[in-house]
Amino acid sequence: MSDADYTTQSFTEFQESYTLKKNETVVIEYTFSESLGFDKTIESKNYYSTTHLQEIQANTQIDYNFNGVTLGNSGYAKLSMSIGRAHDKSKSPTVLFNNVSIPVPSNWKGYDQAQEILFLEL
Repeated sequence: MSDADYTTQSFTEFQESYTLKKNETVVIEYTFSESLGFDKTIESKNYYSTTHLQEIQANTQIDYNFNGVTLGNSGYAKLSMSIGRAHDKSKSPTVLFNNVSIPVPSNWKGYDQAQEILFLEL
């Protein structure tokens, strides 16, 4: 493997596209002629269950409660969870939210972390 090759390119016109070379990392910086105005904000709040790190037992339901949740105007929610299991065990739980089944992706973030905890983002 060769050392990284650092180069700098400057453009005076907006680039509609850029094709990455194999193993290339790119940092793109824009300088705008006028200040950008922001009239919208994104607010987020995290809520955590009062129970964590529960042992998984075959055919046994695990319940998590989230208290004091307030709803915003976006109608958007994200449920994040992680599963720590032996590598030869299933990492495909059945997830119900208010008794409604939520599909759990099989392509969790990251690589096949054989010795790590898996992170699922729903």
